[in-house]
Amino acid sequence: MDPTYRLRIATRLHFLLLRRYGQDIEVSHLLKCGGRNHDGLWLCKATGDDELIALARLLAHANQLHAKDEARLREHALMSAAVSASNAPPAEMPWSFDTSGFGLTHPLHLNDESRPAAPRGGRRFNPLRWLKRREQRETA
Repeated sequence: MDPTYRLRIATRLHFLLLRRYGQDIEVSHLLKCGGRNHDGLWLCKATGDDELIALARLLAHANQLHAKDEARLREHALMSAAVSASNAPPAEMPWSFDTSGFGLTHPLHLNDESRPAAPRGGRRFNPLRWLKRREQRETA
C-alpha cells in the first residue's frame, strides 16, 4: 500500500468536513489507528453524505491495514533484536581491553613474555645487524 494513501484520504476528509460543515477535525486525529470508530469517522458517517461515508470507510480500512503492518513490523523488529542479542559477543571479552574499536592495537601473540624465537633465515634481514656491519666497515 502506498504510504501516502492514508494521509491523502485524511486530508480530503479534513477539508470536506471543514468546507461543508465547519468542523475542524485534525488530520492527525483521523490518522490515529487506536479506535476504528473515533469521532472524525463517526461524524463523516453521521452526515449522510455519500462521499464522506465512502471516504470514512476507506480510511477505516486503511487504518486497519496500517495497524496490522505496524504490528508485523514490531514483531519482526523484536525477533531480529532477539536473534542479534543471542549472536552478540559478551560485552567484556579479554581482548576488548586492548583494542581501539578498529581491530587489535597490537596482535596478542606479540606479548613480551610469549615472543617466539626468530627463525634461522630471519637473521639476514635484521636491521640491527645491518647497522653493526656498517660500523665494522667504517672502522676498518
